[in-house]
Amino acid sequence: MFERSLESLIKGFRSHRGKDEPRYLAIVLAEIRHEVRSGDMEIKAEAILKLIYLQMLGHVSSQAAFHVVEVMASSRYHFKYIGYLGAAQLLEPGTDVLILATNLVKKDLTSRSDLDTISALSGFSYLMTPDLAQHFTSEITSMLNHSKPVIRKKAVIALHSIITHDPSSLDKAWTRLQDRLEDSDPGVVSATVSILCELARKDPRPFLPLSPQLFQLLTTSTNNWVLIKVVKLFGALSTCEPRLSRRLLPPITSIIASTPAMSLLYECIHTIIVGDMLATNDGYQLAQTCVEKLANFLDDSDQNLRFIALVALIKILPTHPHLVEVHRSAITQLLNAEDSTVRLRAITLLTGLSNRNNFEEYCATLESALRSINSTSSTGTTQEGGSAAAAKLRAVLATAASAKEVNPPDAAVQTYAAVANRNFIKEVSTCIAAVGAKDNYARVQNFEAYIGTLLRLYPDAGAPFRRMAERQLVDILRRESVAQPLPVKAKLGVERGKALIEFCMLRAKMSMQRVADV
Repeated sequence: MFERSLESLIKGFRSHRGKDEPRYLAIVLAEIRHEVRSGDMEIKAEAILKLIYLQMLGHVSSQAAFHVVEVMASSRYHFKYIGYLGAAQLLEPGTDVLILATNLVKKDLTSRSDLDTISALSGFSYLMTPDLAQHFTSEITSMLNHSKPVIRKKAVIALHSIITHDPSSLDKAWTRLQDRLEDSDPGVVSATVSILCELARKDPRPFLPLSPQLFQLLTTSTNNWVLIKVVKLFGALSTCEPRLSRRLLPPITSIIASTPAMSLLYECIHTIIVGDMLATNDGYQLAQTCVEKLANFLDDSDQNLRFIALVALIKILPTHPHLVEVHRSAITQLLNAEDSTVRLRAITLLTGLSNRNNFEEYCATLESALRSINSTSSTGTTQEGGSAAAAKLRAVLATAASAKEVNPPDAAVQTYAAVANRNFIKEVSTCIAAVGAKDNYARVQNFEAYIGTLLRLYPDAGAPFRRMAERQLVDILRRESVAQPLPVKAKLGVERGKALIEFCMLRAKMSMQRVADV
Protein backbone atom coordinates (compact mmCIF):
# COMPACT_ATOMS: atom_id res chain seq x y z
CA MET A 1 0.00 0.00 0.00
CA PHE A 2 2.76 2.44 1.00
CA GLU A 3 6.20 3.00 -0.41
CA ARG A 4 7.25 2.83 3.23
CA SER A 5 5.33 3.21 6.51
CA LEU A 6 6.14 5.75 9.20
CA GLU A 7 7.77 3.02 11.26
CA SER A 8 10.02 1.94 8.41
CA LEU A 9 10.84 5.60 7.69
CA ILE A 10 12.07 6.07 11.28
CA LYS A 11 14.13 2.88 11.09
CA GLY A 12 15.54 4.03 7.75
CA PHE A 13 16.73 7.34 9.16
CA ARG A 14 18.42 5.54 12.03
CA SER A 15 20.26 3.24 9.65
CA HIS A 16 21.31 6.05 7.28
CA ARG A 17 22.85 8.40 9.79
CA GLY A 18 25.99 9.94 8.40
CA LYS A 19 26.97 10.35 4.77
CA ASP A 20 23.90 8.64 3.26
CA GLU A 21 21.28 10.69 5.13
CA PRO A 22 20.83 13.50 2.53
CA ARG A 23 20.37 10.97 -0.27
CA TYR A 24 17.90 8.97 1.80
CA LEU A 25 15.98 12.15 2.66
CA ALA A 26 15.68 13.06 -1.03
CA ILE A 27 14.26 9.61 -1.81
CA VAL A 28 11.78 9.85 1.07
CA LEU A 29 10.56 13.31 0.05
CA ALA A 30 10.03 12.15 -3.52
CA GLU A 31 7.90 9.26 -2.25
CA ILE A 32 5.88 11.57 0.02
CA ARG A 33 5.19 14.01 -2.85
CA HIS A 34 3.73 11.07 -4.77
CA GLU A 35 1.73 9.75 -1.79
CA VAL A 36 0.02 13.04 -0.85
CA ARG A 37 -1.52 13.16 -4.35
CA SER A 38 -3.06 9.72 -3.88
CA GLY A 39 -6.82 9.35 -3.99
CA ASP A 40 -6.63 6.94 -1.05
CA MET A 41 -7.12 8.96 2.16
CA GLU A 42 -5.21 6.41 4.22
CA ILE A 43 -2.11 6.81 2.05
CA LYS A 44 -2.49 10.60 2.11
CA ALA A 45 -2.80 10.65 5.92
CA GLU A 46 0.24 8.41 6.33
CA ALA A 47 2.21 10.80 4.11
CA ILE A 48 1.18 13.73 6.33
CA LEU A 49 2.35 11.80 9.40
CA LYS A 50 5.73 11.27 7.76
CA LEU A 51 5.98 14.97 6.95
CA ILE A 52 5.25 15.76 10.60
CA TYR A 53 8.08 13.45 11.64
CA LEU A 54 10.47 15.07 9.16
CA GLN A 55 9.46 18.51 10.43
CA MET A 56 10.37 17.41 13.96
CA LEU A 57 13.84 16.54 12.62
CA GLY A 58 14.17 20.03 11.11
CA HIS A 59 13.30 19.20 7.51
CA VAL A 60 10.52 21.74 6.90
CA SER A 61 8.34 21.36 3.81
CA SER A 62 5.30 23.48 2.93
CA GLN A 63 4.49 21.75 -0.38
CA ALA A 64 1.68 19.68 1.12
CA ALA A 65 -0.41 22.56 2.57
CA PHE A 66 -3.45 21.89 0.37
CA HIS A 67 -3.28 18.16 1.04
CA VAL A 68 -3.24 18.82 4.81
CA VAL A 69 -6.57 20.62 4.41
CA GLU A 70 -7.89 17.64 2.44
CA VAL A 71 -7.06 15.31 5.33
CA MET A 72 -8.65 17.78 7.79
CA ALA A 73 -11.89 17.52 5.77
CA SER A 74 -12.08 13.74 6.12
CA SER A 75 -15.25 12.39 7.74
CA ARG A 76 -13.26 9.81 9.72
CA TYR A 77 -11.97 11.05 13.06
CA HIS A 78 -8.61 9.28 12.79
CA PHE A 79 -7.76 11.07 9.54
CA LYS A 80 -9.26 14.37 10.68
CA TYR A 81 -7.10 14.33 13.79
CA ILE A 82 -3.99 13.74 11.66
CA GLY A 83 -5.05 16.63 9.42
CA TYR A 84 -5.39 19.09 12.31
CA LEU A 85 -2.11 17.87 13.78
CA GLY A 86 -0.46 18.39 10.41
CA ALA A 87 -1.96 21.88 10.15
CA ALA A 88 -0.58 22.81 13.57
CA GLN A 89 2.88 21.45 12.75
CA LEU A 90 3.33 22.16 9.04
CA LEU A 91 1.33 25.30 8.26
CA GLU A 92 2.31 28.81 9.19
CA PRO A 93 -0.30 31.28 10.53
CA GLY A 94 -1.51 33.40 7.65
CA THR A 95 -0.92 30.71 5.00
CA ASP A 96 -3.16 31.32 2.01
CA VAL A 97 -4.64 27.84 2.13
CA LEU A 98 -6.10 28.59 5.58
CA ILE A 99 -8.78 30.65 3.84
CA LEU A 100 -10.11 27.36 2.48
CA ALA A 101 -10.10 25.87 5.97
CA THR A 102 -12.18 28.60 7.66
CA ASN A 103 -15.56 27.12 6.78
CA LEU A 104 -14.23 23.65 7.50
CA VAL A 105 -13.18 24.65 11.04
CA LYS A 106 -16.53 26.35 11.65
CA LYS A 107 -18.35 23.22 10.47
CA ASP A 108 -16.28 20.99 12.81
CA LEU A 109 -16.85 23.33 15.75
CA THR A 110 -20.61 22.98 15.35
CA SER A 111 -20.52 19.26 14.49
CA ARG A 112 -22.70 16.79 16.33
CA SER A 113 -19.62 14.66 16.86
CA ASP A 114 -17.70 15.72 19.95
CA LEU A 115 -14.55 14.20 18.48
CA ASP A 116 -14.71 16.53 15.47
CA THR A 117 -15.20 19.51 17.77
CA ILE A 118 -12.25 18.50 19.95
CA SER A 119 -10.02 18.09 16.90
CA ALA A 120 -10.92 21.56 15.64
CA LEU A 121 -10.40 23.19 19.04
CA SER A 122 -7.03 21.50 19.48
CA GLY A 123 -5.70 22.24 16.01
CA PHE A 124 -6.76 25.66 14.85
CA SER A 125 -5.47 27.47 17.96
CA TYR A 126 -1.94 27.12 16.58
CA LEU A 127 -2.95 28.79 13.31
CA MET A 128 -4.68 31.80 14.85
CA THR A 129 -4.49 35.21 13.20
CA PRO A 130 -6.28 38.47 14.12
CA ASP A 131 -8.83 37.87 11.35
CA LEU A 132 -9.52 34.29 12.45
CA ALA A 133 -9.77 35.43 16.06
CA GLN A 134 -12.51 37.93 15.21
CA HIS A 135 -14.25 35.35 13.04
CA PHE A 136 -14.41 32.61 15.70
CA THR A 137 -14.91 34.59 18.92
CA SER A 138 -18.66 34.00 19.10
CA GLU A 139 -18.37 30.25 18.40
CA ILE A 140 -15.67 29.68 21.01
CA THR A 141 -17.41 31.85 23.60
CA SER A 142 -20.65 29.90 23.22
CA MET A 143 -18.75 26.63 23.73
CA LEU A 144 -17.66 27.76 27.21
CA ASN A 145 -21.11 26.60 28.34
CA HIS A 146 -20.95 23.23 26.55
CA SER A 147 -22.35 20.25 28.43
CA LYS A 148 -19.11 18.24 28.05
CA PRO A 149 -16.26 19.28 30.41
CA VAL A 150 -13.55 18.28 27.93
CA ILE A 151 -14.98 20.64 25.30
CA ARG A 152 -15.32 23.46 27.83
CA LYS A 153 -11.67 22.98 28.76
CA LYS A 154 -10.55 22.94 25.12
CA ALA A 155 -12.66 26.04 24.45
CA VAL A 156 -11.02 27.90 27.34
CA ILE A 157 -7.57 27.07 25.95
CA ALA A 158 -8.61 28.13 22.45
CA LEU A 159 -9.97 31.37 23.88
CA HIS A 160 -6.49 32.23 25.12
CA SER A 161 -5.18 32.16 21.56
CA ILE A 162 -8.12 34.31 20.40
CA ILE A 163 -7.62 36.93 23.13
CA THR A 164 -3.90 37.06 22.41
CA HIS A 165 -4.56 37.97 18.77
CA ASP A 166 -7.68 40.06 19.40
CA PRO A 167 -7.71 41.59 22.93
CA SER A 168 -11.16 43.09 22.36
CA SER A 169 -12.64 39.58 22.41
CA LEU A 170 -11.98 39.42 26.18
CA ASP A 171 -14.91 41.79 26.75
CA LYS A 172 -17.23 39.52 24.79
CA ALA A 173 -16.17 36.39 26.67
CA TRP A 174 -15.69 37.98 30.10
CA THR A 175 -18.90 36.79 31.80
CA ARG A 176 -18.65 33.20 30.67
CA LEU A 177 -14.92 33.07 31.40
CA GLN A 178 -15.67 34.32 34.91
CA ASP A 179 -18.25 31.56 35.34
CA ARG A 180 -15.64 28.94 34.49
CA LEU A 181 -13.77 29.77 37.69
CA GLU A 182 -16.69 28.13 39.49
CA ASP A 183 -17.01 25.22 37.07
CA SER A 184 -17.88 21.81 38.47
CA ASP A 185 -14.98 20.18 36.62
CA PRO A 186 -11.48 20.71 38.14
CA GLY A 187 -9.86 20.51 34.70
CA VAL A 188 -11.90 23.44 33.40
CA VAL A 189 -11.08 25.50 36.50
CA SER A 190 -7.38 24.69 36.11
CA ALA A 191 -7.40 25.69 32.43
CA THR A 192 -9.22 28.94 33.22
CA VAL A 193 -6.80 29.90 35.97
CA SER A 194 -3.86 29.06 33.70
CA ILE A 195 -4.94 31.33 30.85
CA LEU A 196 -5.82 34.14 33.26
CA CYS A 197 -2.34 33.86 34.73
CA GLU A 198 -0.78 34.05 31.26
CA LEU A 199 -2.91 37.01 30.18
CA ALA A 200 -2.19 38.87 33.43
CA ARG A 201 1.55 38.74 32.76
CA LYS A 202 1.09 41.52 30.18
CA ASP A 203 -1.39 43.64 32.14
CA PRO A 204 -2.96 42.39 35.40
CA ARG A 205 -5.29 45.38 35.94
CA PRO A 206 -8.27 44.06 33.90
CA PHE A 207 -8.41 40.97 36.12
CA LEU A 208 -8.74 42.72 39.48
CA PRO A 209 -12.56 42.18 39.51
CA LEU A 210 -11.89 38.43 39.65
CA SER A 211 -10.14 38.73 43.02
CA PRO A 212 -13.09 37.42 45.13
CA GLN A 213 -13.42 34.24 43.08
CA LEU A 214 -9.66 33.73 42.98
CA PHE A 215 -9.50 34.21 46.75
CA GLN A 216 -12.18 31.54 47.14
CA LEU A 217 -10.03 29.15 45.10
CA LEU A 218 -6.99 30.03 47.18
CA THR A 219 -8.73 29.07 50.42
CA THR A 220 -10.65 26.00 49.21
CA SER A 221 -8.72 24.30 46.40
CA THR A 222 -6.55 21.28 47.15
CA ASN A 223 -5.00 21.15 43.68
CA ASN A 224 -1.38 22.30 43.95
CA TRP A 225 -1.25 23.27 40.28
CA VAL A 226 -4.29 25.53 40.64
CA LEU A 227 -2.91 27.00 43.86
CA ILE A 228 0.43 27.78 42.20
CA LYS A 229 -1.31 29.62 39.38
CA VAL A 230 -3.66 31.49 41.72
CA VAL A 231 -0.80 32.56 43.97
CA LYS A 232 1.22 33.69 40.96
CA LEU A 233 -1.80 35.60 39.65
CA PHE A 234 -2.26 37.31 43.01
CA GLY A 235 1.39 38.27 42.93
CA ALA A 236 0.72 40.20 39.71
CA LEU A 237 -2.57 41.67 40.98
CA SER A 238 -1.05 42.88 44.27
CA THR A 239 1.25 45.20 42.33
CA CYS A 240 -1.87 47.01 41.06
CA GLU A 241 -3.91 46.91 44.28
CA PRO A 242 -1.80 47.14 47.50
CA ARG A 243 -4.84 46.41 49.70
CA LEU A 244 -4.82 42.85 48.41
CA SER A 245 -1.61 42.13 50.33
CA ARG A 246 -3.26 42.41 53.74
CA ARG A 247 -6.09 40.11 52.70
CA LEU A 248 -3.77 37.53 51.16
CA LEU A 249 -1.39 37.34 54.10
CA PRO A 250 -3.31 34.80 56.28
CA PRO A 251 -4.02 32.14 53.58
CA ILE A 252 -0.55 32.41 52.05
CA THR A 253 1.08 32.16 55.46
CA SER A 254 -1.03 29.07 56.16
CA ILE A 255 0.07 27.46 52.89
CA ILE A 256 3.74 28.18 53.63
CA ALA A 257 3.44 26.51 57.01
CA SER A 258 1.65 23.40 55.76
CA THR A 259 2.47 22.59 52.14
CA PRO A 260 5.08 19.93 51.32
CA ALA A 261 5.18 21.04 47.66
CA MET A 262 8.40 22.94 46.95
CA SER A 263 7.01 24.70 43.87
CA LEU A 264 3.94 26.00 45.71
CA LEU A 265 6.07 27.05 48.68
CA TYR A 266 8.38 29.08 46.46
CA GLU A 267 5.50 30.77 44.63
CA CYS A 268 4.02 31.82 47.99
CA ILE A 269 7.34 33.27 49.12
CA HIS A 270 7.79 35.06 45.79
CA THR A 271 4.28 36.54 46.03
CA ILE A 272 5.02 37.77 49.56
CA ILE A 273 8.14 39.52 48.28
CA VAL A 274 6.66 41.13 45.15
CA GLY A 275 3.47 42.02 47.02
CA ASP A 276 5.52 43.98 49.58
CA MET A 277 3.94 41.96 52.40
CA LEU A 278 7.17 42.04 54.40
CA ALA A 279 6.49 45.72 55.13
CA THR A 280 3.37 44.95 57.19
CA ASN A 281 3.17 44.80 61.00
CA ASP A 282 3.81 41.06 60.91
CA GLY A 283 6.56 41.47 58.33
CA TYR A 284 9.46 40.47 60.56
CA GLN A 285 7.92 37.15 61.61
CA LEU A 286 6.89 36.46 58.04
CA ALA A 287 10.36 37.27 56.72
CA GLN A 288 11.89 34.97 59.32
CA THR A 289 9.62 32.12 58.20
CA CYS A 290 10.43 32.73 54.52
CA VAL A 291 14.18 32.83 55.13
CA GLU A 292 14.08 29.60 57.14
CA LYS A 293 12.16 27.84 54.38
CA LEU A 294 14.58 29.13 51.75
CA ALA A 295 17.53 28.01 53.88
CA ASN A 296 16.23 24.44 53.54
CA PHE A 297 16.41 24.87 49.76
CA LEU A 298 20.09 25.81 50.06
CA ASP A 299 20.87 22.40 51.55
CA ASP A 300 19.00 20.52 48.84
CA SER A 301 20.92 18.57 46.21
CA ASP A 302 18.74 20.00 43.44
CA GLN A 303 20.64 22.89 41.83
CA ASN A 304 17.39 24.48 40.64
CA LEU A 305 16.08 24.76 44.20
CA ARG A 306 19.37 26.26 45.32
CA PHE A 307 19.23 28.83 42.54
CA ILE A 308 15.68 30.02 43.18
CA ALA A 309 16.39 30.16 46.92
CA LEU A 310 19.35 32.45 46.32
CA VAL A 311 17.27 34.65 43.99
CA ALA A 312 14.56 34.99 46.65
CA LEU A 313 17.09 35.73 49.39
CA ILE A 314 18.61 38.47 47.24
CA LYS A 315 15.18 40.11 47.11
CA ILE A 316 14.71 39.80 50.90
CA LEU A 317 18.20 41.09 51.64
CA PRO A 318 17.51 44.87 51.34
CA THR A 319 14.81 44.81 54.04
CA HIS A 320 16.03 42.03 56.38
CA PRO A 321 19.81 41.58 55.96
CA HIS A 322 20.25 40.33 59.55
CA LEU A 323 17.96 37.35 58.86
CA VAL A 324 19.93 36.39 55.76
CA GLU A 325 23.23 36.88 57.63
CA VAL A 326 22.33 33.91 59.87
CA HIS A 327 22.76 31.59 56.88
CA ARG A 328 26.04 33.05 55.63
CA SER A 329 27.91 29.74 56.06
CA ALA A 330 25.39 27.83 53.91
CA ILE A 331 25.60 30.54 51.24
CA THR A 332 29.41 30.45 51.35
CA GLN A 333 29.42 26.70 50.70
CA LEU A 334 27.56 27.31 47.45
CA LEU A 335 30.62 29.11 46.06
CA ASN A 336 31.93 25.61 45.33
CA ALA A 337 28.72 24.39 43.67
CA GLU A 338 28.94 22.64 40.31
CA ASP A 339 26.39 24.97 38.72
CA SER A 340 28.06 28.24 37.71
CA THR A 341 24.77 30.18 37.97
CA VAL A 342 24.42 29.09 41.60
CA ARG A 343 27.96 30.30 42.31
CA LEU A 344 27.29 33.68 40.73
CA ARG A 345 24.08 34.19 42.74
CA ALA A 346 25.94 33.23 45.91
CA ILE A 347 28.52 35.93 45.13
CA THR A 348 25.75 38.49 44.67
CA LEU A 349 24.24 37.56 48.03
CA LEU A 350 27.56 37.64 49.89
CA THR A 351 28.34 40.99 48.28
CA GLY A 352 25.10 42.37 49.64
CA LEU A 353 25.98 41.07 53.12
CA SER A 354 29.44 42.70 53.15
CA ASN A 355 30.13 45.63 55.48
CA ARG A 356 33.06 47.32 57.21
CA ASN A 357 33.25 44.66 59.92
CA ASN A 358 33.37 41.62 57.62
CA PHE A 359 34.99 43.01 54.46
CA GLU A 360 38.32 41.21 55.02
CA GLU A 361 36.46 37.96 55.65
CA TYR A 362 34.44 38.61 52.47
CA CYS A 363 37.61 39.02 50.41
CA ALA A 364 39.22 35.95 51.98
CA THR A 365 36.09 33.86 51.29
CA LEU A 366 35.96 34.80 47.62
CA GLU A 367 39.71 34.28 47.17
CA SER A 368 39.37 30.85 48.74
CA ALA A 369 36.60 30.03 46.26
CA LEU A 370 38.88 31.09 43.41
CA ARG A 371 41.68 28.86 44.67
CA SER A 372 39.22 25.98 44.89
CA ILE A 373 38.08 26.56 41.29
CA ASN A 374 41.68 26.73 40.04
CA SER A 375 42.60 23.61 42.01
CA THR A 376 39.67 21.68 40.58
CA SER A 377 40.54 22.79 37.06
CA SER A 378 44.17 21.75 37.40
CA THR A 379 43.58 18.37 39.06
CA GLY A 380 40.67 17.53 36.78
CA THR A 381 42.69 17.66 33.54
CA THR A 382 44.75 15.02 31.84
CA GLN A 383 47.89 15.39 29.78
CA GLU A 384 45.79 15.51 26.61
CA GLY A 385 43.92 18.52 27.99
CA GLY A 386 40.55 16.81 28.59
CA SER A 387 38.80 16.53 31.96
CA ALA A 388 39.26 13.43 34.10
CA ALA A 389 35.57 12.63 33.83
CA ALA A 390 35.70 13.00 30.06
CA ALA A 391 38.73 10.68 29.91
CA LYS A 392 36.80 7.99 31.81
CA LEU A 393 33.82 8.48 29.49
CA ARG A 394 36.09 8.13 26.48
CA ALA A 395 37.46 4.85 27.82
CA VAL A 396 33.99 3.43 28.49
CA LEU A 397 32.69 4.38 25.05
CA ALA A 398 35.79 3.03 23.35
CA THR A 399 35.30 -0.31 25.09
CA ALA A 400 31.58 -0.45 24.28
CA ALA A 401 32.12 0.38 20.62
CA SER A 402 35.30 -1.51 19.82
CA ALA A 403 34.22 -1.98 16.21
CA LYS A 404 33.58 1.73 15.62
CA GLU A 405 35.46 4.93 16.16
CA VAL A 406 33.75 6.93 18.91
CA ASN A 407 34.42 10.64 19.47
CA PRO A 408 32.68 11.77 22.67
CA PRO A 409 31.97 15.50 22.88
CA ASP A 410 34.31 16.00 25.85
CA ALA A 411 35.92 19.03 24.18
CA ALA A 412 32.62 20.90 24.27
CA VAL A 413 32.13 20.00 27.94
CA GLN A 414 35.63 21.14 28.76
CA THR A 415 35.17 24.40 26.85
CA TYR A 416 31.93 25.15 28.68
CA ALA A 417 33.56 24.50 32.05
CA ALA A 418 36.51 26.71 31.16
CA VAL A 419 34.24 29.57 30.10
CA ALA A 420 32.17 29.20 33.29
CA ASN A 421 35.34 29.31 35.41
CA ARG A 422 36.63 32.41 33.59
CA ASN A 423 33.30 34.16 34.11
CA PHE A 424 33.40 33.20 37.78
CA ILE A 425 36.90 34.64 38.19
CA LYS A 426 35.86 37.87 36.47
CA GLU A 427 32.75 38.18 38.61
CA VAL A 428 34.62 37.55 41.88
CA SER A 429 37.37 40.01 41.03
CA THR A 430 34.99 42.72 39.90
CA CYS A 431 32.80 42.32 42.99
CA ILE A 432 35.77 42.67 45.35
CA ALA A 433 36.99 45.81 43.58
CA ALA A 434 33.51 47.34 43.38
CA VAL A 435 32.70 46.66 47.05
CA GLY A 436 36.12 47.89 48.17
CA ALA A 437 35.76 51.23 46.38
CA LYS A 438 32.13 51.76 47.38
CA ASP A 439 31.38 54.89 49.42
CA ASN A 440 34.98 56.08 49.18
CA TYR A 441 36.48 52.85 50.61
CA ALA A 442 34.16 52.93 53.62
CA ARG A 443 34.41 49.14 54.09
CA VAL A 444 38.23 48.97 53.94
CA GLN A 445 39.99 49.07 57.33
CA ASN A 446 43.33 47.57 56.33
CA PHE A 447 44.47 49.17 53.07
CA GLU A 448 47.66 47.14 52.97
CA ALA A 449 45.67 43.89 52.98
CA TYR A 450 43.27 45.27 50.39
CA ILE A 451 46.13 46.23 48.04
CA GLY A 452 47.53 42.74 48.45
CA THR A 453 44.16 41.28 47.45
CA LEU A 454 44.01 43.44 44.33
CA LEU A 455 47.52 42.44 43.29
CA ARG A 456 46.87 38.74 43.82
CA LEU A 457 43.76 38.91 41.64
CA TYR A 458 45.36 41.10 38.97
CA PRO A 459 47.14 38.40 36.86
CA ASP A 460 44.10 36.16 36.29
CA ALA A 461 41.29 38.72 36.23
CA GLY A 462 39.82 40.34 33.15
CA ALA A 463 40.46 43.77 31.67
CA PRO A 464 37.55 45.50 33.52
CA PHE A 465 38.97 44.47 36.89
CA ARG A 466 42.50 45.48 35.91
CA ARG A 467 41.34 48.97 34.99
CA MET A 468 39.44 49.24 38.26
CA ALA A 469 42.41 47.94 40.26
CA GLU A 470 44.85 50.34 38.62
CA ARG A 471 42.62 53.33 39.31
CA GLN A 472 42.10 52.24 42.91
CA LEU A 473 45.80 51.61 43.54
CA VAL A 474 46.66 55.04 42.22
CA ASP A 475 43.95 56.56 44.38
CA ILE A 476 44.93 54.66 47.52
CA LEU A 477 48.66 55.22 47.19
CA ARG A 478 48.12 58.96 46.83
CA ARG A 479 46.62 59.15 50.31
CA GLU A 480 48.97 60.28 53.04
CA SER A 481 47.66 57.71 55.49
CA VAL A 482 48.74 54.80 53.31
CA ALA A 483 52.27 55.75 52.38
CA GLN A 484 53.41 52.66 54.31
CA PRO A 485 51.91 49.97 52.00
CA LEU A 486 55.07 50.07 49.84
CA PRO A 487 56.56 46.99 51.61
CA VAL A 488 53.69 44.99 50.11
CA LYS A 489 55.74 44.42 46.97
CA ALA A 490 58.45 42.74 49.02
CA LYS A 491 55.93 40.48 50.75
CA LEU A 492 54.32 39.37 47.52
CA GLY A 493 57.49 38.54 45.66
CA VAL A 494 55.60 38.65 42.38
CA GLU A 495 57.26 40.43 39.48
CA ARG A 496 53.94 41.53 38.10
CA GLY A 497 52.88 42.88 41.43
CA LYS A 498 56.13 44.83 41.88
CA ALA A 499 55.87 46.27 38.39
CA LEU A 500 52.29 47.30 39.04
CA ILE A 501 53.20 49.02 42.34
CA GLU A 502 55.99 50.94 40.61
CA PHE A 503 53.67 51.83 37.76
CA CYS A 504 50.99 53.08 40.14
CA MET A 505 53.49 55.08 42.18
CA LEU A 506 54.84 56.68 39.02
CA ARG A 507 51.32 57.63 37.95
CA ALA A 508 50.58 58.95 41.43
CA LYS A 509 53.74 61.13 41.44
CA MET A 510 52.91 62.47 37.98
CA SER A 511 49.36 63.29 39.06
CA MET A 512 50.53 65.03 42.23
CA GLN A 513 53.14 66.97 40.23
CA ARG A 514 50.43 68.23 37.86
CA VAL A 515 48.31 69.28 40.85
CA ALA A 516 51.29 71.13 42.38
CA ASP A 517 51.98 72.93 39.10
CA VAL A 518 48.41 74.13 38.98
